[in-house]
Amino acid sequence: MAGKIIADTLETGAGADISTSYVVNGSAKAWCTFQGTGTASIKDSLNASSITDVGTGQYTITLTNSLNNTNYNVQISTHGTGSYSDWVAAHWYDTNYKSASSYRIEAADESDNFFDIQEGSGLLHGDLA
Repeated sequence: MAGKIIADTLETGAGADISTSYVVNGSAKAWCTFQGTGTASIKDSLNASSITDVGTGQYTITLTNSLNNTNYNVQISTHGTGSYSDWVAAHWYDTNYKSASSYRIEAADESDNFFDIQEGSGLLHGDLA
């Protein structure tokens, strides 16, 4: 038997009310931690079904459940390899490859040369379809 909880507000232990829309809208809809060297693979995730190594330093994350539109936000972090062994500041998600069902993470040095990353992660906030 499936359960259902219906509530407009939640109450904290201190008695403060929190609107359920704040919880629903403020929760991440997907996250993914992946290995980017060798054969790219997902280490752990929520709502991420696969990763595709598109090219050096370029990875597409496909979502299990699509979003309502492309008006979502992605926060990413990457950890480089070789001379880029520290957490890399030159990384982004490429809006040219952004859809309701996937997004791309890319890593490059300050001269825009792509390089594979040891580990990457993406955290997505938006509305599920």
